[in-house]
Amino acid sequence: LPLHIFKYVWERTPLDAILSYCRYTLFDNSLNDLLDDMQNVRPIASLFIINAAPLSMGLLTQKGAAEWHPASAEVHAACRKAAEYCNVHGLDLASLALKFAISNQRIHCTLVGMGSREELTDNVRAISTEIDEAHLNAIHKGAVARTCVGDDHFVVKDLNLRVLLGHAGTGQLNVAIRRSPQENGVFGER
Repeated sequence: LPLHIFKYVWERTPLDAILSYCRYTLFDNSLNDLLDDMQNVRPIASLFIINAAPLSMGLLTQKGAAEWHPASAEVHAACRKAAEYCNVHGLDLASLALKFAISNQRIHCTLVGMGSREELTDNVRAISTEIDEAHLNAIHKGAVARTCVGDDHFVVKDLNLRVLLGHAGTGQLNVAIRRSPQENGVFGER
């Protein structure tokens, strides 16, 4: 859905949750702007906000997106430039992008799709490792192009995040990263 639909509905009736796709990433912060607009209508404290596709369907990875990806040539170029920056500095673009996506305290859950256990391991490592803010800012400033949860889960203790895993029979892992301030420790780790 276009983001303005959420504000249109919010002006008319309260919502329990919104799911936004590719709208809080290193190159698109429009979800943040929407939340500001919605807050001006009424408090959003009770609204559960889900940010899906923080890697922008592969754009924010070292490999890059598939040819069919709908982003503009300008966005593709900016993301390639960000990947080159990461290569030069020994960083992983996906890790930086994921770290950026989970940094917004107003977003309660970040939903990430992965195609392998290796990607899962890399993403859990990314959210549980400190990343140099200078590199994150360099990528973000350079890349800005415009101003199935299953029953497997565990908490990454240091960040108080709940990571929920599922595959819905597709073979693709879907991971929801949710802030869980009331929970500490690891439970049900697999």
